[in-house]
Amino acid sequence: MRILWSLRRSWWGISRYFCVALFGFALYTYTTEYFWVLLSTTDTYWPLALVTSTSPFEVALEYTLSANSSNLTKWTILDTLVLKEGSKSVQLSYEDLVNISDKQWRPDFDPNVQMVYPQAFNISSTVDQLLRNEPIQEAPINGPRFRYLTLSRAVCHPQSLSSHRYNIVIVVKSNIANFNQRQEFRRIYNEYTNTDGRALLGLRVGLVFSVGIPRSQQNNIFKRGKHELRLTISGGNFLNPKDLHRIAVQFEEEQSKFNDLIVGDYEDTYLNLTTKTHYSFTWAATFCRRRRPTILFIDDDVPISVKYLVRVVRTLPRQNRSTFFHGRITGNTRTFRFENGVSIPKWNVLKTEVPWPKYQTYIMGYYILASFEHVERLALAMLFTQKFPVEDAWIGVVAYKVQLLMHPVRELFDWNLILTRMEHNLTAISPWVFNISKMACRRSLILQGVLCVSAFIVLMDTFFSPAHRADMASRNWSLEEPLIWPMTVRQYGSGYEVVLNYQVNSTNATRFTVLGQFVSRRWAKGMSLRFEDLMQIPDHLWRRPVHPQVYKTYPQAINISDTVDRLLRDRPIEEAPINNVVFRYLVVGKSVCHPDIAASQNYDVVVMVKSSVANFEAREHIRQVFRANSAHWERLHLGLRFGLVFSIGLRSSRQNVLQRGNTAFQLNSDEKTANRISHLLKEELTNNDDLILGEYEDNYFNLTLKMQYSYSWIATFCRRSRPTVLFLDDDGVFVGMDLAKTLIRLLPRGKDRLLHGKIVRRGRVYRYDRPGLEKWGVSKSEVPWPEYPTYPYGIYVLMSYSNIQRLALGMLFTKPYHIDDSWLGLVATRMGMHFRNIPHLASKVRLLRATKDALGPIDWQWSA
Repeated sequence: MRILWSLRRSWWGISRYFCVALFGFALYTYTTEYFWVLLSTTDTYWPLALVTSTSPFEVALEYTLSANSSNLTKWTILDTLVLKEGSKSVQLSYEDLVNISDKQWRPDFDPNVQMVYPQAFNISSTVDQLLRNEPIQEAPINGPRFRYLTLSRAVCHPQSLSSHRYNIVIVVKSNIANFNQRQEFRRIYNEYTNTDGRALLGLRVGLVFSVGIPRSQQNNIFKRGKHELRLTISGGNFLNPKDLHRIAVQFEEEQSKFNDLIVGDYEDTYLNLTTKTHYSFTWAATFCRRRRPTILFIDDDVPISVKYLVRVVRTLPRQNRSTFFHGRITGNTRTFRFENGVSIPKWNVLKTEVPWPKYQTYIMGYYILASFEHVERLALAMLFTQKFPVEDAWIGVVAYKVQLLMHPVRELFDWNLILTRMEHNLTAISPWVFNISKMACRRSLILQGVLCVSAFIVLMDTFFSPAHRADMASRNWSLEEPLIWPMTVRQYGSGYEVVLNYQVNSTNATRFTVLGQFVSRRWAKGMSLRFEDLMQIPDHLWRRPVHPQVYKTYPQAINISDTVDRLLRDRPIEEAPINNVVFRYLVVGKSVCHPDIAASQNYDVVVMVKSSVANFEAREHIRQVFRANSAHWERLHLGLRFGLVFSIGLRSSRQNVLQRGNTAFQLNSDEKTANRISHLLKEELTNNDDLILGEYEDNYFNLTLKMQYSYSWIATFCRRSRPTVLFLDDDGVFVGMDLAKTLIRLLPRGKDRLLHGKIVRRGRVYRYDRPGLEKWGVSKSEVPWPEYPTYPYGIYVLMSYSNIQRLALGMLFTKPYHIDDSWLGLVATRMGMHFRNIPHLASKVRLLRATKDALGPIDWQWSA
């Protein structure tokens, strides 16, 4: 009887759990399928307002101009960063760039020329002001009215609630004449998209086509400046009276039959692709605000796999989808002209449209996956960016001006699965265009060719080495003309003192804030939060990943990039720096970048080792490795010269305990150790000329200060040679051949654009309550957010001189905390600078093993 009773109880328990599981599954199905009905319109402000609620629908930008708009600061760029020769260290405006012929441009000209592109002011700040409903300083150059003759009733229609249930919206940019392409899209995706489509993994997908209207002029001739262009491809073959009439009739039938068309009031031609792109982004940002879906922009020859797209997006956390800006990244592509060179008519641009000879980095227009937040910012920034016909390169300029980071599509997708494998009759692109490895293979073949040529020249050098060395010794090396640099050097005892010169404007500085819904799960309203507000939010309530706008609120919460530009132009700044502006160097080594020794300025690459003052053996080991490899590097690089310096501080304090929060850190700073270090340091200074000794206490918690001293020394004392700099910790060293191969690959492509390291993304912020991790602990007043911005791991960073200059100045306006590598990433993020990974180089780092009797490399202990 007891056995039967126990079986009855167990059966009842199993039935109860089964019912709970069944209810949970039903609840999940309901929420994924029907929760969109409960959603209300987002309460965040949007400056593009719907003026008319019936067809044709008009959208207009609502803005007011500030009272001090006449004092608008216009971007310029130093001619040294643009001209191949003949620079005079003067600032160039956009009009000056137009008058520079393509042959006079430097092959590695600074990408910041894009900031000078009209409208040449701070577009990112202007977008923020529009989103906060604040006055702006200048009216937009484009628009600001958009007229939509037809809106899709199936997707994001203002008068249809059921059209706002989509998690992903696919916008197909289609030529008006491509009826067959659109019809094939509808056939392929009918099962999974729009009103009749079923959800995939709980996500719904919307599909619309962005088109214009037939051309009014009945031919394919376009006026481009003083040139006439006859378009015979890319839709130009339909620009004749007979076909235009047929297209108009057929298009009216299509509009009456299907409800998936977005028809803008512009002529649909290849040369109007930029306008079509602007209309598409504006439509998505304005009419899809209720659900804020992920947006995919594709061409009508890119039949994607919707199932694969949904599967990848579904596996990512909702917060990760806010960082989408992915596609096939390209750059350094040639600008085609109507005269003086190779001409491809449909891609030709005028000097007044694109003055530079090569386009910078951009995403190919046939596939752009973007988060709704980025679509918003791009749609507004497009209003303030002069248009030119190459729409994907134009999007690249817009993204650069608002400091959006582009990501390769390979981070999310397998290239071979992006396109659908269903049978179709589309004239489609090949899937290999998404395969970066094929391009990498071609680059590797080019690199092998470069190495072969280098080997041949090295062989020739063995025969002509005496003449070669005589020529090297007698050559008058042409150094870069010095730039405007706001730091001055003064004598300080036997060393030097570096001081920042600046003037503060009396106007109030604009401070960054961040909308609450971008920060915390419980702050859904559109209120603006300051840094002090962020300190009060517990780590577990933060949205992850942390929104990039959050980092701009870090003290000082001003526009650091604009402030640095003002300093480099010798103009007043809006606020004095928060950090010390005086750097005192007790010893400056005479071997590299000494202000009184011209020969020390002849280095092309400087290796700076950030070393603890107690790590004497590690520094000597690095010197031995460097001496063994320096001659080999010179031969391989055909005269490229390397310099080695060590950045250290003092160990003068006798304080043995450092209190941080509730944790006491015991330092090796007793009197006996300090005296030993002082004695060994005097010997090292006598025997070596490669030490940079700063006047600060050298311990683990002053690593950020050591970084400031190192960057300021490079930026101030190495201005004549402007070297590429490799920053190393003293517990890591590179094999000479690996460093040489990397520099051969990177320097020819962009000596002034290097910003490389081993990248750490979404690094976790530790508090003092984590046992064993106290040395990485920070308080909420130092770092309020739970994740660090992207930063380079501290063991090595490869950087160009121009980037070091900007970071050295940006550090003055960023509140420090002791974790130096993540702090460097914070400074770079606040300035719109993004590090690139060198994964193959990271695997070549060899760690130096400290002996038992060594004083480092970690010269501290902790106690609870």
